[in-house]
Amino acid sequence: MHNLNPDIVGVTESWTCDSIVDAELELEGYSMFRKDRPTGNRGGGVLLYVRRSLAAYEVQQKTEFPEHIWCRLMTAGGSELLIGVCYRTTSESIFGKDYQSLLNDLFVEVNKKNVLIMGDFNYGDIDWPNHRLLPSASPDSRQFFECIDDNFYIQHVLQPTRDDSILDLVFSLESDLISDMRVIDNLATSDHNMLIWNIHTDARVKSQMLPKITFDYSKARFDKINRELLAVDWNSVLGGGTCEMWNIFKGILQSLETKYVPKKRQKCFKAT
Repeated sequence: MHNLNPDIVGVTESWTCDSIVDAELELEGYSMFRKDRPTGNRGGGVLLYVRRSLAAYEVQQKTEFPEHIWCRLMTAGGSELLIGVCYRTTSESIFGKDYQSLLNDLFVEVNKKNVLIMGDFNYGDIDWPNHRLLPSASPDSRQFFECIDDNFYIQHVLQPTRDDSILDLVFSLESDLISDMRVIDNLATSDHNMLIWNIHTDARVKSQMLPKITFDYSKARFDKINRELLAVDWNSVLGGGTCEMWNIFKGILQSLETKYVPKKRQKCFKAT
């Protein structure tokens, strides 16, 4: 984030769940929107970060495709840009047989709007550079490919994003909305490459400073926090499974934070 300084970031396979609070995922200067996998199965999930000065707000779609999140930006001219992040798992057993048709329905639902859709769709049997199906294409891939054509979407990623496959895709309805699409390095140990591109829109920015309450760690009583942590009998406290132990440990830290870290007011922006 520091090196690339993006305005908008989409993340797929976040693996977030109920035991992870928003504060653990937030990034300074960005509004965050999240959707965890709704079934409780391990994996999946999507995140969307938008620079706070762009005044994005979350919107819901009617289609019940399980792993997607959306926000909307207002432009200086009064129009809107709808931005979505989707993740399509290849495991049909998680969401059932109607899973593929729900994804197609989602693309149909938003195709009358100025829209940008990004994500990991796992269609390795579509030849996007030549805009054709491979001979080995599955029925799901064929239906999705036909849905994209029928609704006049443009798919902008033409280089492999995982080994030799183009799995991570970016769609729009306007060809000049996106330029300079690049496939860059992997993120840490991920086997997918990151994508970076330019979006051409006159998004409205925020103004008018308002106070925001945050913890002031510069005045934290770390000596007292350390003393209380040393007094905890961790062998007896941390019993059970990994998630249970993490929640206990996190709860202890959060209670000490509330007790020994004072709060301060920071200025933040309000949309105009």
